[in-house]
Amino acid sequence: MKKSIKTLLSLTLVFGMLGCGSNAGTTNTSGNSGTNSQSNGDVIEFNDVVILDDETVKVELVNFYAKDVNWTTGKRNDKYFQVKVTNKADHKFLFNVNDIYIDGEKVGIIMEDGNSGPAAGKSSTFSYDIYYDTKPNPKELESLDKLYGVEGTIEICHYDKAGEKLTGCNEKDFSLKKALDGNSASSESEKQSGDSITENHEKYNSIIALLEGNTWVFNGGSDTILNYASFKDGKAELGQVSFDGNGLHEGDVNSCDYFVSDDSIQINLVSGDVMEVPYTAENASIKLGNGEYFTLDEVDAGLQGYWQYKKEVFGLKSIGNLYVNNGTLKSESASEAINGNKGDYYYYGPDSGTYKIGIGCFDTNLFKGSNWFYNIIDGKPVVLNYETVCYPSNGFPGENGYHF
Repeated sequence: MKKSIKTLLSLTLVFGMLGCGSNAGTTNTSGNSGTNSQSNGDVIEFNDVVILDDETVKVELVNFYAKDVNWTTGKRNDKYFQVKVTNKADHKFLFNVNDIYIDGEKVGIIMEDGNSGPAAGKSSTFSYDIYYDTKPNPKELESLDKLYGVEGTIEICHYDKAGEKLTGCNEKDFSLKKALDGNSASSESEKQSGDSITENHEKYNSIIALLEGNTWVFNGGSDTILNYASFKDGKAELGQVSFDGNGLHEGDVNSCDYFVSDDSIQINLVSGDVMEVPYTAENASIKLGNGEYFTLDEVDAGLQGYWQYKKEVFGLKSIGNLYVNNGTLKSESASEAINGNKGDYYYYGPDSGTYKIGIGCFDTNLFKGSNWFYNIIDGKPVVLNYETVCYPSNGFPGENGYHF
């Protein structure tokens, strides 16, 4: 799931109201912190309390603490929880904690340290000020013990390996109570039987052999986005292409570990989520999904025949046709004549060429063949002209067969 990056403006405004912090206040705790914690009046320390651990990040609870803060509305003894974040990925990310509740009540939160995550393979700590966001004057929590009820969402927004471009975000819910009880959120990959990837692939070597060297395409969430997955050298490669009025655009390609079970493939995504793909294998062949994944051969078979589009650009109507026929393409088109009489049009074609199916496109020598694409829409391969979805037709109208 991709998400837009949340702005830090609100945090900047809140920090602008803060003065300086003094030493911690005199908050008392009841000490219900369990065997993995240690209380010292205004600080409760924790050891080995894992909030989240997946392929991308490990988040551990460090402590609860209190600190006097001078707000414009007066002095408060605010309560904080601190976490240690370890970057297990090969790229940097932004780390956010959002939507905090205590015992079902929404509370305010301020990140004290900024949200730029640690470098790959490194760790850093982040502190969060939690308070009752009452209007007009926010109030402090009664005690550090209230923090045991904190639950919310961890959001990680990923950069590409060069660290220059954000590639998307993912969220996971968390609960400090569950973490303290030992029920931390974990990735599906840690729920495997304990086998390593190598052991798993050896166990399912016959399935791996059917996957290796093949590519499957599937819809990327809209008519103009196509995803693909290929398997090579024990890795799953996931990528995406998109189409618009400027043509085809290639997205990043990520190499991911994957596990195989008796009926599905679990791919560990760069985001930390797990993509589970059901499969069936018989007679030395394998089929992914339930009708939504297509091999390139299956795409080719589904695109055979005549396709037509109708569009209007700058007030001028145009109609185009494509004939896909077992390795050959043929096209023709017509468009309204500029400043012509009613019904006048320009005719183009016919043009012919050969092709092979590529990822989202035709690898072809057809004149203007780079204008034609395909996607999987409603469970079927469908031709596109730029971003315009085409529909099946009965044949070419021919030079004199168009009407505007």
